[in-house]
Amino acid sequence: MEQTICVADDLCSLNFVMHCELFGELAEESLHAALDKVQARHPLLRMRLDGEDGNLWFRQGVGPIPLRIVDGSTSSVASEAEYELHTEFDRRRGPMVRCVWIRHDLAHATLFATFHHLIGDGISGSLLYRDLMQALRGEDLDILPLAESMDGHVPTTARGLKGFAGLVKLAGRRLSRILRHGPLRFLPVERPASFGEMRAAVRMLRFEPEFVCALSDRARREHTTLHGALAAAIVIASTPEIGALPAHIAFSSALNMRDQFSPPIGDDLGLYATLAYSTHVVGDGTAFWPLARELKQGLNEAIASGQPFLGVTGIARWIMYRYRKAGGGEAGRQTAAKVFSRGMIKAFALTNIGKVAIATDNGPIRVASLGFVVSLSVLGTSAFTASTIGGTLCLNSIVMEPVVSRNTQNRVVERLHDILYSALH
Repeated sequence: MEQTICVADDLCSLNFVMHCELFGELAEESLHAALDKVQARHPLLRMRLDGEDGNLWFRQGVGPIPLRIVDGSTSSVASEAEYELHTEFDRRRGPMVRCVWIRHDLAHATLFATFHHLIGDGISGSLLYRDLMQALRGEDLDILPLAESMDGHVPTTARGLKGFAGLVKLAGRRLSRILRHGPLRFLPVERPASFGEMRAAVRMLRFEPEFVCALSDRARREHTTLHGALAAAIVIASTPEIGALPAHIAFSSALNMRDQFSPPIGDDLGLYATLAYSTHVVGDGTAFWPLARELKQGLNEAIASGQPFLGVTGIARWIMYRYRKAGGGEAGRQTAAKVFSRGMIKAFALTNIGKVAIATDNGPIRVASLGFVVSLSVLGTSAFTASTIGGTLCLNSIVMEPVVSRNTQNRVVERLHDILYSALH
């Protein structure tokens, strides 16, 4: 079975790493057996890429999901995540997923699932872990068919002339905001680097259920959401790095688009996410909760405008047109990467998959936390990711060195931590 996709192979060299902390004794044989069940359930976990660069397709015929076993402390999790982000897949051999089992002691471990971003996103990763936990409990998993191409299921308002008109309208709004408030500002470039030279640096934060519950309750009283609160903390923590204030900034939120297709996407793995942007003016005296409300309102307005689907259909086709016009290959990849980078709004970013629907008590295995990181490549140079399970929030920072340094990342993360705790008082 084959399914055609059109991608510039190296442009899509985005690894996505989910990390799950587990308590309880787990046998290697049981983990291998559970991974086999999950691979049998999801067609994309049995796929590799074949064909010419820029005109590739999924093809079956791969081995089992690789499992690497490491003995290490919890302090090694971030560095192992960075290693996984930087280690490419042999996409023409497959599979485009692999796992790492970091054993902290006999009954404590962190399990990584690393996959190529072409076959998954944050929601896909959470579905993979949900199925894995069910398999570890000895449950059988239904086999899913290969999903058909979703091109024909995108709303008509985002296709053809209507889609083009929508993109022009969005570009006009952006230009109007820039003329009114000045150019968008972002974390400064500390050292220029090509896309191939950049490497992801990871910082991981974890917030316990009592604090997360208190922050969520306060956010509701302030007529916003936990996402809005996290977004406000990211902006306020980052703005001291960008120079004189006030500043015109953009904020992007990743959106789960599964329910927006017709028919909706079910439990299939795949990349069904896009970005929504809003712009704001922040200064020295910007207050936390008003900014959290403003950021949430900006996200709602972006969704209502149809912006997310317009980005999926319009920008992707323009990038592939420029790739092919440049002749494909290395020249095409460099051209497409530049087009993508220039087309991306330089924004402070948060990908938040919210509350993950996985049972935390899985018989002898207990799930303590679940988080994820992604190599940003052409998508930007700084971002945060968030997920919540059993009330525990994992908030991870990713910056692309050397464009943004670890020192800058550490300053932002330390400020953010203090800002979130201060927001409750």
